Amino acid sequence: MDTSTLSAQLQRFNCLHPAAAHMALQVPSEKIVERVVGRRMDPETGEIYHLQYKPPPKEIEDRLIQRSDDTEEKVGGSSSVFTRLFMDEWHTTVQQI
Repeated sequence: MDTSTLSAQLQRFNCLHPAAAHMALQVPSEKIVERVVGRRMDPETGEIYHLQYKPPPKEIEDRLIQRSDDTEEKVGGSSSVFTRLFMDEWHTTVQQI
């Protein structure tokens, strides 16, 4: 889905509000992969944990699952696609600070 289609759908459902500013963070791809690949979900509560940054309680570790899209293969492509779509849509208004 391209960003103009997404924007139109969000407007239709009144989910898009004008923002005074947008912020784009430059994060190394390795860090994005590290964050996503370490994510785990508790299927009973829906709570999200991270193996390094927000470790789960020991008593629930065995029931945690890794979502199918939280893999290095999946995130590698989606982060670059998102970056390209973001910059294509808002490149005229982005200022480097």
